[in-house]
Amino acid sequence: MANKAAKAEQLEKWRNGVQIGTDTFCGPVVQINKTMVKISLANPLRGYANESWLKLQDLYPTSYDCVGSP
Repeated sequence: MANKAAKAEQLEKWRNGVQIGTDTFCGPVVQINKTMVKISLANPLRGYANESWLKLQDLYPTSYDCVGSP
């Protein structure tokens, strides 16, 4: 239980430090607008945009895969 709380705290700390250029689970941050973050997708799907807006609470570090799983 304590390990889960520690991981959640570490993730929150990482999110609070996100800035333009930060590498994320799906690509680097290219723009920030308060609680929304625009990332450049490292592997966009054919026919889809190569950038995506996400809520800050839906952003993960590179140790997660592009669907948010460690």
